[in-house]
Amino acid sequence: MHIKATRGERRVSPHQEKVFERLRKQARGRAIMLRACDLVIPSRCPLIPTLRLTQRAGRVSNSPTVIQVIPELGYVPKNCLVVSERAAKVLKEWNITDLVSVGKRIEGLIKKSERKLLDEFMEQPQ
Repeated sequence: MHIKATRGERRVSPHQEKVFERLRKQARGRAIMLRACDLVIPSRCPLIPTLRLTQRAGRVSNSPTVIQVIPELGYVPKNCLVVSERAAKVLKEWNITDLVSVGKRIEGLIKKSERKLLDEFMEQPQ
């Protein structure tokens, strides 16, 4: 079900319209140089691919929300991304540098743990 588009305009789904309304509320008066038809709503969150974006009412962690890739540029078409509410909260609390640092540290700990387990396994008498 789509809203009819006039000549030269792209169609807007009710789901795009709903996400766009949430964006207007979260923008709190800041200028939005974006239209509902500019929003691409994926079936899965691009930042946490294990989460499917749902269309249920209410605030749930899988609800689609719009984030700004570079906040200083504002809500412009090439600077906005639709992600899950959970991913947006993580990005709000942490900056990219911190996330990369934590990710590398966790990766190092996992590799160290795997090496230790492999060494223990190899030392076992057969």
